Amino acid sequence: MVKQLCLHLEKIESEKGNITVASRSLVPPAYSYHSIGDFDVGKKGWGHQNFTANFARTEEFWQLQKLSYVSMRYTIGNGDGVRFEPWHIKIVS
Repeated sequence: MVKQLCLHLEKIESEKGNITVASRSLVPPAYSYHSIGDFDVGKKGWGHQNFTANFARTEEFWQLQKLSYVSMRYTIGNGDGVRFEPWHIKIVS
């Protein structure tokens, strides 16, 4: 919770105080699906690039798409209004 609060405040600051814009990519504490089992994935050695749309072009992303027990939480044009996040994975039950 503390880390999420710090990240959210930093995002608001980087968006010049625009909470709406900041919340499209980084939600306040207790509003993240990470608390119910979602997780972020990435390509080893890619660093920040893992958290861009470029991750959708990697072999790692395409291997994840083949798994029946995981899915992307935030697809292009998702109903939550969150930006496309190919690295954010949810467990499918």
